Amino acid sequence: MQRDRRIGERVDIEPLHVSWIPFTTQIQDGRRARPQPASLVELSVTGARVMSRSPRRIEVGTWMDLDVDGHCGVVEVRRIAEAKDPSVIVYGVAFVTLEPTLRARIDKTIAAQLERDLATSPR
Repeated sequence: MQRDRRIGERVDIEPLHVSWIPFTTQIQDGRRARPQPASLVELSVTGARVMSRSPRRIEVGTWMDLDVDGHCGVVEVRRIAEAKDPSVIVYGVAFVTLEPTLRARIDKTIAAQLERDLATSPR
C-alpha cells in the first residue's frame, strides 16, 4: 500500500484553467509541441488533481511544465485515473518546484476554500 505523503488538507476547488506540457518535450519539425489545456480541480500544499483531454499519453513519473496565468511550476505525475467522461483523464500530481507567485496563489486558493467550507459546515 502506497503511503500518502500529502501535507495539509486536500480541497476541491472551482476548476482553474492551466496549460501543461511534458518538461522534456522534444522539438518536432523544428517546433516545440504546444502546451495542452487542463484544469486544476483539487489542491493540497504538496500537489493537485488535474483533469485533461490531452491527446498525448502522459505517463506516471513524467515531469510537466505547468502554467497558471503566466505563473509557472513543474509537477510530477504520480497517478492516472479514468474519469466519468471517457474523453477526460485525471492526473494526481506532486509539486516539484513552483515560482513564488504560483506558490502564493495556491496557498491563497486553499485558504479561501477552507474558509468557505468552514462557513458552510453545520455547527
